[in-house]
Amino acid sequence: MPCHTAVRLAALASLFLMSPANAEAAPPTASEILDILRSWDEVFTSGVYVVGTVTIPPSISDSNSTARIVKTRFTSWGTNRALEEVFVALIPGTSRRAVLGGFRPAGSRAGIPLRELWLFDGVKSAVYQKVALDYNDAGEPDPAGKTNETVIFHTPDDVARVLQIYDLQWAMGRGYSSHIEGITSVDETPDGMLRVSANGSVTHNWKGRWELLIEPAAGHLVREAKFFDDQPEPRFTAATEGVLDAGDWIAARAGDHTMSVVPGREDVTEYRFETIEARRNEEFFNEVSAVFDKEWPKGTIIHDRRGAENKVTIVGSNPPPRQPPGPPAGRGSIWMMLVVLNLVLVAAALLIVGVRAFRRDKSVDRP
Repeated sequence: MPCHTAVRLAALASLFLMSPANAEAAPPTASEILDILRSWDEVFTSGVYVVGTVTIPPSISDSNSTARIVKTRFTSWGTNRALEEVFVALIPGTSRRAVLGGFRPAGSRAGIPLRELWLFDGVKSAVYQKVALDYNDAGEPDPAGKTNETVIFHTPDDVARVLQIYDLQWAMGRGYSSHIEGITSVDETPDGMLRVSANGSVTHNWKGRWELLIEPAAGHLVREAKFFDDQPEPRFTAATEGVLDAGDWIAARAGDHTMSVVPGREDVTEYRFETIEARRNEEFFNEVSAVFDKEWPKGTIIHDRRGAENKVTIVGSNPPPRQPPGPPAGRGSIWMMLVVLNLVLVAAALLIVGVRAFRRDKSVDRP
């Protein structure tokens, strides 16, 4: 029996136990819920392909950056993950300068990512970004103008840039099971939802507590999620709606998540999915992988973080020729004065020696 069919049958069995005819039956146990979530999440190992759009908030670090809409594609199977975001449009009036007041000179503009890629293939994790530096007359980034490309290579187990993958999975109402260490409580709401508390993490070193609202009637999709660490307010919240049916597998049609990394500031990312298929897309994966094997154009900045140090290379740049040591900066005139003074002293010493020798010779010639 295919994996996804088994998952759906397990979900249907849990729905039967929770139907009105079995209203007196106890809700599923913590271990049963975790097993169900893991069963649905097996698709990320067996194969999934997703197409949709994402509304990305302005950057926290750049007051002139603007919210933008991108087209996204994602596929995964085994240890392979490939994610792409391609620029579609800016959302006017959403820069932090417009909302909060900026810190950079008026008229300066942030570079806009035209294409971003994330690749995880079991050998490396890598990130690629192509940024537009020029704008056209309509105020949109100009792909034909100046651009800058940046590549970052991480070790396979580095999760520094894998949050984009997690965000997409959580927006689908899936992917939480790998971030849960153990469910501590389960409560059934009057409308048949399951409210779950669990110990877990976002990344291996970002640990805390999850609160999930699960809808058994929709394949145990997570409809609400909150993550708490050592702060009283959640660092992360998510909400999903709708259902996309991929045959033996289902996911949410849309999802929003809010990050509160900086206290008092919330960044909301919106996902809207068009296609979800329970299959791997090797053609798309190979397309992403090929980008990291190409010959990089001049000016590309490459960060290699697979070793103990971050090695930075700028393609096409040559190290400046080594110059002989000279005078300290700003002290050239003093140095020259010292040289001249030494020459004068040497000349004076030679003159004195010469005069004395001349006098000695004259004294010998006297009668």
